[in-house]
Amino acid sequence: AIPETDSCGDPPFAPSASAPGDPDMPPAFPDDAYNYAHSSVFTVEHEDTRWPEPLDITNAMYHGRPFSLDMAPDALQASIGDESRRKGTDPGMAMMASLAACSGVASDLIKLQVMQNDPTWLVRPCIWSAIVGNASTGKSPILEHYMAIVQQIDAELVTENARKIKDYAYAMKQYAETERMALKDKLPRPEEPEHPTLEQIWLDKTTMEGARDVLLHQPRGVVWYRAELAGLIAEFDRYSGKGGKGNGDRQRFLQLFDGGPDKHNLAGNRQIVVPNWSAVVVGGIQPDAMRKYLGELEGDGLLQRMLLCLARPKTPGKDIAPNQDAHATYRQILRSLRDSHGSTVIKMSPQASVIHQEFVAHVAMLIKYEENEHLAATLGKWEGYSARMMLLYTLIERAAHGQQATFNDRVSSDTARRVCSFFLDYQLSNVQEFWGEIMSSKAERSFAQTIARYILAKYDVLKGENETAELSYTEHIYKPHWKTLNKLTPWQLKNAINTIMDCGWMVPKGVKRNGVGLPSHYLINPRVISSFAEEAVEERKARAIKHADLSKMAVDKLERQGREPGSDG
Repeated sequence: AIPETDSCGDPPFAPSASAPGDPDMPPAFPDDAYNYAHSSVFTVEHEDTRWPEPLDITNAMYHGRPFSLDMAPDALQASIGDESRRKGTDPGMAMMASLAACSGVASDLIKLQVMQNDPTWLVRPCIWSAIVGNASTGKSPILEHYMAIVQQIDAELVTENARKIKDYAYAMKQYAETERMALKDKLPRPEEPEHPTLEQIWLDKTTMEGARDVLLHQPRGVVWYRAELAGLIAEFDRYSGKGGKGNGDRQRFLQLFDGGPDKHNLAGNRQIVVPNWSAVVVGGIQPDAMRKYLGELEGDGLLQRMLLCLARPKTPGKDIAPNQDAHATYRQILRSLRDSHGSTVIKMSPQASVIHQEFVAHVAMLIKYEENEHLAATLGKWEGYSARMMLLYTLIERAAHGQQATFNDRVSSDTARRVCSFFLDYQLSNVQEFWGEIMSSKAERSFAQTIARYILAKYDVLKGENETAELSYTEHIYKPHWKTLNKLTPWQLKNAINTIMDCGWMVPKGVKRNGVGLPSHYLINPRVISSFAEEAVEERKARAIKHADLSKMAVDKLERQGREPGSDG
């Protein structure tokens, strides 16, 4: 039985009315389990809750949902909001950068037990973040702002390391002299001075050998920052032992995500053991550069490890004074996380565990009906990734109050809800856009957008007297767009139609298939027209102007030929 409150004082968890697996709740689509799986349990209620909220494909496929500040830890919200307003940048970028910085300075020795009764599955607060966008989105200023404190702490550690090295060198000289005298006088050999722990938390332009040298004498991981992550990955592929993806440096790089001891082979058959081969990876990716360097992406799990922010276009910033209190809190959080020590394992509260289990069940349904194997692999990592995020959120809130995590701490139900909302209401649409952009050709995306705009412009006609608008493949897809459609291969056409369905715009009506294996009729999501009302108006205006221009051209042509509009011949 679940207690009335958990250890963090949260109210009891009430399972969602649309929780997957609820035997008392009929499926959202009795005849179409796919759309039930793609409906979020965290979306805002709508007048027709059977339908999922449609994603924007009118201008860019899978246009990612905007980041909402209430998904961030309370202690970071003021800083994220202030920095984004002043710079006019997507707040999702500030969220990713700040979380990566906090993750990089947090101790790997503090872990979360994912399952209530299984002490063998423990996760660390290590995350990888990537901001995807062109140079004009302002990735670098945001990343550099949130990484500046990490670099400052690292500079202090480097200075301290120099002092430790001098002290160690002096101690070794004394040891050598003492050992010589002990040998001469036949006394017991003195104890050799212990090599100091040389801590660093910052890497940027370095190699795997450089990362190994930094991690060799310290128990914690580091922050590996690169302004362009695609270049880093390309370097690994170029210098890998066999020249292939998944080999050499690239494979070693992937192991940084899991941490723990790792053996490294050196020249002369020598081996050294890095106590904690761990790093938080953060940086930006330009889509064009990514395609240039990486070519066809393999499902080796590298990009599936990344939390993604599809950066929205930059807007004019606000000329206002920085919120000094907010940024002072951010600095305090980083230093408190850095000062944490000791090995601790915490758990989720009973309510948080229930929320996490519901989240995992929902993601499992998404995976079951996901055709893109790369996207499905990304979703497959979310069970453990969400636990990592819950641990990180908890550590951030404790650090904001100058506290360290203890064995008695529990992940609160509020934290669990925020993290699950972050993944389902933000990350999901971003990874869909990311993998859709990579895996789909321009022809597919363009045709999917064409049909989406057609639906907006013709929605009233498609609805008619019916309760729900209907789309006929023959009448509304093939006939109006046959010139474009005939340029597509069958698999491109199928992917384009599936894209529209994946975005929640329509579902098949019945089981009848046409000659190309596609459903012959579709039901249109009624939430489309309410979600994209402004886009529908603009599309109708554009079509009206185009129609008027074409009509005028036809009249002018007839006049040049000396004929009246509407005359025979």
